[in-house]
Amino acid sequence: MTNSSDLPTRNPFQAAYGGGDSDGFLAAFSPDGSKLYYGSYVGGSGHDILEGLTVRNGKVYASGLSSSTNFPQKRSRIQQGYGGGPSDAIVIGLDISLGLGQP
Repeated sequence: MTNSSDLPTRNPFQAAYGGGDSDGFLAAFSPDGSKLYYGSYVGGSGHDILEGLTVRNGKVYASGLSSSTNFPQKRSRIQQGYGGGPSDAIVIGLDISLGLGQP
């Protein structure tokens, strides 16, 4: 998680910091760590944290928690917005295969 508003992004799902006290952040680097292949914020105006991560066939799946009423959603299949309470569980899937391998 981050509360920085100036992290570098590349091919992002979300290009800018969402606000609040933290956003999740995903990054993928070249094998030698010298180039950023993918970088994206994940969050809204509340507290957002990514805790779990797996990569499979060019897709990244991340899980975590969000208390943002404006968490960015695209094609949600389960819940169309914040459910209330202290936080909601989140699971996101991103296709980053187009950005990897392209410095």
